[in-house]
Amino acid sequence: NWPISQAIFLPLKSQLGMNFPNPFNPETIIPFILSDNAGFVDINVYNSAGQLVRELLSQVKMNAGRYKQIWDGRDQSGRRVSSGVYIVELRTQEAILIRRIALLK
Repeated sequence: NWPISQAIFLPLKSQLGMNFPNPFNPETIIPFILSDNAGFVDINVYNSAGQLVRELLSQVKMNAGRYKQIWDGRDQSGRRVSSGVYIVELRTQEAILIRRIALLK
């Protein structure tokens, strides 16, 4: 038998945590938790008009657990984006989760 302090608890559903720092400059950490049903994972950043700014993860097979993804405040071409509110989307086989984040220069 495993002592309770060493037990592994798997989340029942995936979660997208609050990035930190928020607001951020020049980069931020996006924490997320995946359930056993998550499957393939996408993390995208969109501007306030809904246009794709950056793909952070694209169809990556991930196991259940806690993760962190860094966004360096750059677009898909490597250019720094302007100050503003952006949308982070975590997409798994079980859910689509979104959160607003702010970049201040």
